Amino acid sequence: MGSADCVRRHYKAGALRGPGFVPAPEAYLILSGEALYRMDYGQMLKTHNETGADITIGTARRRLSELDVTNLGMVGIEENADGTFQGGKVTRFLEKPDKKALEAVAVCYEGAEFLSDCDVHVNMGVYIFSKRAMDSLLGRIDCVTLDPESEERLDFGKNILPMAVQHGFSVVAHQHDGYWQPIRNLREWYDANLALCVEAEGPFAYSAASMIDHENPLHSVPRCLPPARFTGKVEMTNSIVSEGVLVGGGSSVTNSVLGPCVVLGENTTIIECIFIGHQETGYLHGDGAADVGSGSVLRNCVVHSDVVIGENCFLTNENGEKDKNGLDINRVTVDPETGKGYVIQDGIIVFMPGTVVAAGTVI
Repeated sequence: MGSADCVRRHYKAGALRGPGFVPAPEAYLILSGEALYRMDYGQMLKTHNETGADITIGTARRRLSELDVTNLGMVGIEENADGTFQGGKVTRFLEKPDKKALEAVAVCYEGAEFLSDCDVHVNMGVYIFSKRAMDSLLGRIDCVTLDPESEERLDFGKNILPMAVQHGFSVVAHQHDGYWQPIRNLREWYDANLALCVEAEGPFAYSAASMIDHENPLHSVPRCLPPARFTGKVEMTNSIVSEGVLVGGGSSVTNSVLGPCVVLGENTTIIECIFIGHQETGYLHGDGAADVGSGSVLRNCVVHSDVVIGENCFLTNENGEKDKNGLDINRVTVDPETGKGYVIQDGIIVFMPGTVVAAGTVI
């Protein structure tokens, strides 16, 4: 029923109250799980407290030419006297705006010739609600009568926040000065992973590379695996290689992510691919046996953990197809019973779990 209805149900049921022996919260931090970023929520809470706002919304300032505005919410913010927008009053929300609506909220610099040269404040889906705002906006909604078969949803950006602005609640913006990437589909997930591999373009803080920070590390699950190993001469460029990986001599890996315990045969070529990896060595076919056979070439692929690719395969989507299904590499459809096969989505080849790609296959 939408993000706002989910929070509403939990709030009214008392699930957000916490233990009964502690005081009720004076503010609630609400986070979207569809983005990759690093943020100090303490700074956002500071903005919320200093401004005395009912609602504080996290925003990211981005250039219009870099965004797909058809899938994002834009925020109109009053500029402060010092020319900044931190803690500025939010005046409007726009969901999937058209060009005319964008002109009303765009921040254009002197000399900007086109609308695409201007910046906009994007709704990050990160909010702090005061108890008053929660009680007044979500606590008073007794039921939601949206048609469950329709795509209509009760959302914060589309319903709750515009209602708050219209009814005089104090809504301010906390501007996030750093990397932020929404992840709502395969293409965005794919690009976000590969962006971690390449060098930063422009300010480092706004690049995906800033997510890999040795002073503030992001921890994964401890697996106690052996280190990665390369046999013979291997060319590795702008790639992330996890523990337990084995790469055969003569291979080349470029702009790719190799998950734990992936085994590449000799003379393989991997370009802009993501391998999910295995939980342990020898997971599928014995220690040292290759997940990708010798002489194979892969480009723009996502390979699940239990996929086996034979020798001398050429899996590059050379024809540039955007969307396609294939059953066991026979170009029919994904098997509805086993789920094996491959899918080409937005030009990315995704090999489904359990798929075995015969030697010499060309896609």
